[in-house]
Amino acid sequence: ESPAISGAKPEKRCSHSANVIGETMYVFGGAKMSTIPVYFNDVWALDLNESAWEELKLDGAPPLPRSGHSMELIGHFLCLFGGKNLKQVFNDVYLLDTRAWQWHRPEVIGDAPKPRYEHASASLSPS
Repeated sequence: ESPAISGAKPEKRCSHSANVIGETMYVFGGAKMSTIPVYFNDVWALDLNESAWEELKLDGAPPLPRSGHSMELIGHFLCLFGGKNLKQVFNDVYLLDTRAWQWHRPEVIGDAPKPRYEHASASLSPS
């Protein structure tokens, strides 16, 4: 049987990211599919012990709303790449500092990959 979930809940969505850090799952973005899709750039936290949702209020300029992106934990940063909305496909990078809860858009050097969505990524720890 599923536990009762408390707190305000995020809207139903697809093609979002979900990352677990410690005892909390963080959900970013995604889309609500309807006649005209609605894209999100919000961040929600689900306390896995308390089964409680909370929408996070973050500092810094957030990425544009999107779905189909990838997001991986690298150190204490959630690293966001790509995705799409109704107007464009992205190849941008954003970092969400999970200590300061602040968005950063780093300067990226070199040739960027082509814009993409519905791709996969993985973060590997050094062995």
